[in-house]
Amino acid sequence: QAALNGDWGLALQVLINDPLTSRLTIPQAKHMLEELLEANRQYLPLFFQS
Repeated sequence: QAALNGDWGLALQVLINDPLTSRLTIPQAKHMLEELLEANRQYLPLFFQS
């Protein structure tokens, strides 16, 4: 749902609640999400619209 709508907040919430990444701090999770989105920018254009 986050990817379909470009919802950064929802994507962060999903990342934080994932059992594999739940030990990350909020700043670490934000940084990880930024890197994941940038690496997949061509597939997730809604996250980069102004």
